[in-house]
Amino acid sequence: MLALVLRNKHLGHKNQLTGQPAQDKSTTSHRLAKDFSQVQSQDATQVNIQELLKSLVATIGSVSKPESIRKGKSRSRPGKRDTVLFAAIIRGVKAVKYCSYLDQHGIRPKWSDSGPSSYTKSYQIGAPWRKRVQDEKTRAKLRLNDCAPAELAEAVNIYLPEEFDEITSLLHSRNSPGASKTSTEQTAHKH
Repeated sequence: MLALVLRNKHLGHKNQLTGQPAQDKSTTSHRLAKDFSQVQSQDATQVNIQELLKSLVATIGSVSKPESIRKGKSRSRPGKRDTVLFAAIIRGVKAVKYCSYLDQHGIRPKWSDSGPSSYTKSYQIGAPWRKRVQDEKTRAKLRLNDCAPAELAEAVNIYLPEEFDEITSLLHSRNSPGASKTSTEQTAHKH
């Protein structure tokens, strides 16, 4: 309503400035009634649009999004299996010693139902089981690179407390997975 009054006042001033005669009161009241009905119509349309938008937003908001989109990539502390795999990688154990380390910590191969029941047996039998051990270790190395040192240290403290000091010292050493290989090589060439 205020907009209508201001608009009409503005039109009256505009007419005075341009020298046009002011509208008579009957024309003005008729025009005000017409403008008011248009505003009501526009208001109703705006209300309908607002309701439609609210409904659309509610519908979009309720659509289930994949976990990775909803929360972004959130990292969580590694479980026991990954912690033991990571510890073996950080310690630098390889081949049969790697398998033996996993077996000593009670980690069973994922294929133990359909294949060898231990990592050591899997490695000793050879193809295709040795390749599976190697592939799993490679995937674990990739996950280890994505794991924050603090999260890994916390997991080691929970699952491998007796090895905590040794593993965390290796984790923060120059040979740790996050250490730069070029700085180590440059230092070796200087000596």
